[in-house]
Parts: sequence; C-alpha cells; structure tokens
Amino acid sequence: MHNLVREAVKKYRIGILTNIYHETIIHAFKKGHIPEVNYETIIQSCDLNLIKPEEAFFVHAQKIAGVLVSEILFIDNKSENIDIANRLGWQVVWYDVNNSQKSVAEIKRVLKLS
Repeated sequence: MHNLVREAVKKYRIGILTNIYHETIIHAFKKGHIPEVNYETIIQSCDLNLIKPEEAFFVHAQKIAGVLVSEILFIDNKSENIDIANRLGWQVVWYDVNNSQKSVAEIKRVLKLS
C-alpha cells in the first residue's frame, strides 16, 4: 500500500480521513505506518468532533476536497464507512486487510495506474 500511495500522489491529490485521537497520527508517521508523501489534507475525527461513518464527517471532507463527489475515491477497510461514501456518490474501494494484493490491484485499476 505504501508503494501505491507513493505512485498515486504523483498523479492525484491525496488526503487522509481518519478516526484517530490527537497526536496519534504523528506517531503513526514516525513509526512508518503511514507513508510520508505530500497529502493534500488530513482530516481527523478528533478535530471535528465527528467520526466515520457520520454523514457530516464525509460532507465536511467533500467541501475540503473541492471537487465533484464523483471524482473522490474513498478507500477504507470498514464496510459502514464505504457504504456512506458510496451513498454520497463517491467512488469507493473496500480494502480487504486479509487480501491486500487484491485490494491494491483494484485501487490501481480504478486509478488507472500501471
């Protein structure tokens, strides 16, 4: 997934939408759990007092993205988050943590990467 993010950021604006506590994301970057690339935005639930899958969380992200909702690709490993994004008109890919190769291949297909 890290390689995919590094490849995708060359062609697309990428952001992070996360249900996370203050400071946790800093530690995730330091530990190498999240690839260090130029993210367009990072939206953390702790800053909004909203969490995925609350619709308001996604609506806020739509406004920040500043693109048509049909141009947003949302990738998540939780079906309830995928469902709300899909209902709002976003493109979605469910990331299967038990089959990351298949998930990465699907994301590459959707993004038209190698």
